[in-house]
Amino acid sequence: MNYANYAVIHSRHLSDKVCLIERTPSKNERRTLTWRQFNGEINKVANYLSKDLGIQDGDFVMHLQNNSLEWVITYYAIIKIGAVIVPLNFRFVGQDVLYAANISYPKAFILGSEFLPVVAPL
Repeated sequence: MNYANYAVIHSRHLSDKVCLIERTPSKNERRTLTWRQFNGEINKVANYLSKDLGIQDGDFVMHLQNNSLEWVITYYAIIKIGAVIVPLNFRFVGQDVLYAANISYPKAFILGSEFLPVVAPL
């Protein structure tokens, strides 16, 4: 079974239960997602990747984001469509990202906006 299907199963049986909590103490922020919300967000991203970008089973997708709810959502969306995740370390510099791209030939690259200064010169 595709690991992302656990979100589907739990969204049916535990739909209003909180499944993810993100805390940012420095900003006194707390965000949560229920299983229903989590599954819905995964589906939105998965549909965008497959229908709008044409990502298919077996395609490589590079993934560079800080730990966040969005990281988990995009990670599960990539898995859901059967694509191969190329996870990048948040400490990578431009040449590291370029090396990963040159050996994996990704069809897409999902990154957080905080990483634009790292990849923009490439």
